[in-house]
Amino acid sequence: MGEAVRLEGIGLHTGRLQRITLHPAPQDTGILFRRT
Repeated sequence: MGEAVRLEGIGLHTGRLQRITLHPAPQDTGILFRRT
C-alpha cells in the first residue's frame, strides 16, 4: 500500500456514519489493527 486510504459509510448495526483510515506500514510488518 503506497499511501493512506480513507473510507466512510453507514454502520451496519448503528446506522451512524463511520470512518476508517488505512495507513501504510513498513515492509514486512504484517497486518496490525489499532482502534483509535
